[in-house]
Amino acid sequence: IVDEIVYETLFNKDELLNLENISIYDDYTLNHSINMMLLSIVIAKDSGFNMDYIKELAIGCIYHDIGKTFIPIEIINKSGKLTDEEFEIVKCHAEKGYEFLTNYTDLHAVSRNISLSHHEREDGQGYPRCLRGDDIHIFSKIAAICDVFDALTSDRPYRRALPMHEAM
Repeated sequence: IVDEIVYETLFNKDELLNLENISIYDDYTLNHSINMMLLSIVIAKDSGFNMDYIKELAIGCIYHDIGKTFIPIEIINKSGKLTDEEFEIVKCHAEKGYEFLTNYTDLHAVSRNISLSHHEREDGQGYPRCLRGDDIHIFSKIAAICDVFDALTSDRPYRRALPMHEAM
């Protein structure tokens, strides 16, 4: 993993700049993205994925929330409950991130798709496309699990972190 990170840093400076943009925007989002990447690697390894799949999943997870950089930080870090209008704005991060990754990076399609589909749910109650079941790529399903787990185990302005055993 370290070899891969070093390689990407040396030979793919655009990717490093994208991570820097996330860091400038919000340290929580960068830390959350790194945690998601690490969690996804563990799940993928335990699921028997090959290294190419693990790499595509990990890259997609690290950029899953890049669309949040297009959302006002005051909404992202609001300490109280979001209004319906604010929540609709936040939900746009999935499509904005996918559009950004499609237009400005060379990431593989399955990696980019994670940014679009990491809030889709098996029952069709997710967003932005209300996909269900097998219509959701396995990478997006893994990303969704990692996203929720890390969010639950992290302190946020609006609530304290849950202990890991409760989040599990």
